[in-house]
Amino acid sequence: LPTRLPRFKPGDRPLPGVDWELVELLGVGGFGEVWKARNAFLDNVPPVALKFCLDPRAAQYLRNEAAVLNRVMRQGQHPGIVALTATYLSSETPCLAYEYVSGGDLAGLIQEWHRGANRPSCLEMTGHLRALAEVMAVAHGQNPPIVHRDLKPANVLRHVESDGRWRLRIADFGIGGLASQQAVQQHTQGHQGSMFLTAALRGACTPLYASPQQLSGRGPDPRDDVFALGVIWYQMLTGDLTKGRPGG
Repeated sequence: LPTRLPRFKPGDRPLPGVDWELVELLGVGGFGEVWKARNAFLDNVPPVALKFCLDPRAAQYLRNEAAVLNRVMRQGQHPGIVALTATYLSSETPCLAYEYVSGGDLAGLIQEWHRGANRPSCLEMTGHLRALAEVMAVAHGQNPPIVHRDLKPANVLRHVESDGRWRLRIADFGIGGLASQQAVQQHTQGHQGSMFLTAALRGACTPLYASPQQLSGRGPDPRDDVFALGVIWYQMLTGDLTKGRPGG
């Protein structure tokens, strides 16, 4: 269940002078709210996912990270990345617009795999993981590297093509540092009940996927994402989204 009631409602146009009209609430969390939105006047314009930043400190973080968001928009053009299409940082409630992907996320897909009779083989699951690793390699290959810092099954979306084929795409580039920062802070302070969840409120809490270095407060490093990919791989194979890396 959501941690609180949403601020907005369907039919709202919370961005002054912008034609996006809210259609469906996708998630509520510590960061803010995520809504599916459509153009109120042009039905041929594809819908978007609007991520509203309601927390004042998080809003300031976003504004300070405009250079990172600019790099994500310029260098994050890859079929395996959910594109950041626009920023509305000067709005009273800062907002980011991403492509809308309707096929669900990897958290739901993992549960579907392990509950049904048509579970993919270990080799097939590893192929999906390899595809995600290749996407991250593109981001890490930038100079300086673009580090996600909040990789988890709920941030990996399933994009379904018109012919029924699908591929996995990584979402929330540009705001992973903010999401993980809040979650790690709550984790280290022992606030397990109020731990920050993903915008869609699906999947497990961020600290399950955070490297020991990230939990200790060190700066972003591509190896943080590699660690998270390892945890995701383990969960894909076991079907258990409640456990982090195996071992002591």
